[in-house]
Amino acid sequence: MLVRATKCLMYFIVIFLSLSVLIIEFLRLMKITQRFFVPLCLFFCILQPFWAFSQVKNRSGTDSTIFISHTVFVPKYSFRAGVQNWSVAVADMDQDGYVDILTSDKKTGMVCINYNDGKGNFLKKQTFPAYVGNRAIEVLDANEDGWTDVACVSFTGKLCVLLNDGKGGLGKARVLPSGSMAQDVTAADLNGDGHTDLAVALVNQHGVRIHWGNGKGEFPTSQKIASAYRARVVKAGDLNQDGRPDLVVGGDNARVYIHYNQGQQQFAKGPVLRSGLGIWAIGLADFDLDGRLDIAAAAYHDKQLCIHLNLGDEGFAREQCVSSGDHNFDLVVRDFDLDGDPDVVTASTVDHHINVHLNDGSGIIGECNAMKSGARNAGIAVADFDGDGDWDIVSASINDQRINVHRNISADEVARKATGPCLWGTVYNEDTGKPIPEAIVSVLDTDGDQVEAGKADEQGRYRYCLKGGRTYTLTARAVGLPVKRLEVQFPQTDLQQDIYLGKHKGSFVYGKVRDKRTYKSIPHASIAIIGGEHADSIKLQTDERGNYRYELPFGPHYEINAEAEGYRAASRYFALEERHVPNGLRLDFELETDPHLHSVCFEGVVLDEQSGEVIPHAGIRIIDAYGQVVKRGRADEQGFYRFRLPFGEYGMHVKATSYFYHYEDMNLTADMAGDCLNKDVPLMKLKEGASIVLRHIYYDVDKATLRPESERELDRLVQIMQDNPELIIEIAGHTDSDASEDYNLDLSQRRAEAVVNYLQAAGIAANRMQARGYGESLPVAPNDSPENKQLNRRTEFRVVSEGV
Repeated sequence: MLVRATKCLMYFIVIFLSLSVLIIEFLRLMKITQRFFVPLCLFFCILQPFWAFSQVKNRSGTDSTIFISHTVFVPKYSFRAGVQNWSVAVADMDQDGYVDILTSDKKTGMVCINYNDGKGNFLKKQTFPAYVGNRAIEVLDANEDGWTDVACVSFTGKLCVLLNDGKGGLGKARVLPSGSMAQDVTAADLNGDGHTDLAVALVNQHGVRIHWGNGKGEFPTSQKIASAYRARVVKAGDLNQDGRPDLVVGGDNARVYIHYNQGQQQFAKGPVLRSGLGIWAIGLADFDLDGRLDIAAAAYHDKQLCIHLNLGDEGFAREQCVSSGDHNFDLVVRDFDLDGDPDVVTASTVDHHINVHLNDGSGIIGECNAMKSGARNAGIAVADFDGDGDWDIVSASINDQRINVHRNISADEVARKATGPCLWGTVYNEDTGKPIPEAIVSVLDTDGDQVEAGKADEQGRYRYCLKGGRTYTLTARAVGLPVKRLEVQFPQTDLQQDIYLGKHKGSFVYGKVRDKRTYKSIPHASIAIIGGEHADSIKLQTDERGNYRYELPFGPHYEINAEAEGYRAASRYFALEERHVPNGLRLDFELETDPHLHSVCFEGVVLDEQSGEVIPHAGIRIIDAYGQVVKRGRADEQGFYRFRLPFGEYGMHVKATSYFYHYEDMNLTADMAGDCLNKDVPLMKLKEGASIVLRHIYYDVDKATLRPESERELDRLVQIMQDNPELIIEIAGHTDSDASEDYNLDLSQRRAEAVVNYLQAAGIAANRMQARGYGESLPVAPNDSPENKQLNRRTEFRVVSEGV
């Protein structure tokens, strides 16, 4: 508070003295008589504090000092740099610990570095030739030497790379062709090779050219991607949280284009978002604090700033737009009011403004708060130039050859002198029990208006003195942890309220079930969720509008099924993760009607083949003729299950721990409709000596070559071996008696080995399997008919040892 008060007092004194001199000079020039001169001087001097105070209070943007919520921007500090400044960037070029300002000059083709003296003054500067027609500038470490280098693009279609000379200056420009009318450039490792690449927006080629870097300051190859109409801006960020930066592009139409990074230098077209007309500026940040990058897009033609909130799973909410500057040229995103969420500032060229839009924490961006800046602003950047802990703004203007620094004096310590009852405490990490330094703590009143905001100290302590006898909402934020909100009944005395920030343990899945053809909602549709900590499936129904919602712990393997009478069932697999907080994961279903409008119900009990005891929680999958799982579920505590399926051919796969799986084919026909059919399922215990015939393993005639239709059965064997890691088995091959004994013995051995080889290739250890051919020596029926011979040609699975 003392820092802010000192700064404000300094600016007040400057204003007071300046106005005093002007008033006295004015009265002298007007030749006011001595009789009235002194009283008038006193009168105007007394009024000065009220004029100064009214200027500080004014939030219209027309005055030079601006109060916006807890954000205070003091009169701009401007200095001469360049002839036509079309872009600005910030970086510590000379590694003295202070952020410098760089501009690109369109007319002269120069890059100008303005060096910070550590106090926010820029008295020293140097210029370096790049290319005539400079438009945009970007900073990066192109040759990976630890020094900041520069890349800039020009309207003439050139990309220039200037390497740092190790003293804060720049070497000779390396010039590369990029494309017609290059307008913007952004740096990111786009192919995951550890080297920085450059993406350039090309107006006349309606797309983006990517220059692939090699880490030596060279960009030997490039690739063009078709994108926005007259592409004006390109930015990179991981929108779908797959660890790869995606591209976001804007152009002269009212759209934002997303290109998802697929790796291997490949990009897939993502959604095209409706936005303002003429997107010349884009910023990426988590505006609604849900852990996902959202998009801010500023329009050049229709004066709008639009926010596109990322819903996850490559979906975006409908744009929310507010009025901003006249012909927005550029934007920056930072937490300017220090309340823990990112705000947006645009630079507009026709009205000569920079425009501050504060975020309410939920992704709702506030109205425009305008400040006069340079003559035709073209570029804007942000940094803490004076080291006071808050974000200052710099704009570059075209017509007045100026750089304009708007200092932010919002930063303040949380600890305050007690003037009444105080709310105080410490912010802790719930998982480690340790204090969280510099957590953002804010206080809201019952109307949702912010009363106090600031950072906790290095020990995680905060303290606010408030009006007692009221209810407040206390909000705490820290990097990497979800926001915590507490409702506090604040008494007339001091109150300690410690805050614990911990990771969420779960989220929720929700969605809507619709008719695919009519798109109408389906009420009372059955929803079943399988997986996670639940042995049984979770069953619920959609409401009258076809909606459902269910809270679940985080987990990587869930399945959700939706079905309704007269419709084909549908299934989806999903993982519930931290990124699904707080918005949840939306999974909609569009069900197709059953063309026959009939189905077959069947039910039964899963039981032990020998003892007849029920087997609870056995897993059941129903597979259609195409090999797709159409239903999945579990038997209940009594081993009971029930399914309803449309007419058709299916396979039913049943498995339980320590039992051999059961698989059978089913052909459900119209004559089976009506009452539920009974279909009990016996399972064989996996114990030493147990044996079962593998009925769906097929070989080429007189060969040991496995046919492709055997793979499903073989994969089920692999699963059994994986589920029972101590199991040791024998694969036994058998034949009929049509050939000689020696031939049949050899053929059965080779066929058994073919099965063992398949299992081994799938990762099953060789020492857990034995292959043995018995030829015709162990028939199960007389070899006197084709049917009996078919029974004798078989492959068996036998348990040698159950293990420990």
